[in-house]
Amino acid sequence: MYRSSSALGRDAYVFLLDRLCAISTKVAKEVSAWLLYAEDERKFNVPVTVSLLQTRFIQVAELDVQLAKFILREFRSTVVDFAAKLVAACLAEIPPVATKEQFANVIDALKEATRSNKATDA
Repeated sequence: MYRSSSALGRDAYVFLLDRLCAISTKVAKEVSAWLLYAEDERKFNVPVTVSLLQTRFIQVAELDVQLAKFILREFRSTVVDFAAKLVAACLAEIPPVATKEQFANVIDALKEATRSNKATDA
């Protein structure tokens, strides 16, 4: 899913992941936990995360809280870039995947990054 370069490929992998998780609640819990809580840079892929949000595989509210925590922990540039690009991509979709109010924690964390001179060009 994270290596797919096409939207169709990403969507197919998201669909298959959704079906797999529907079969096993244990798998669903493990996958959801990794997607939300792991600080694994491999998952900082905007198109994949947008697809996961569009299909409601992960919830905006949960992602907002966890992503804001990741940002504030150490203002790592990869996390700050990912968060800024993700919010922009979600708002740019038609219809939008989420509203800026749903990303309130992330936006506050990005503002804090700016105040702390830890912002990036994203």
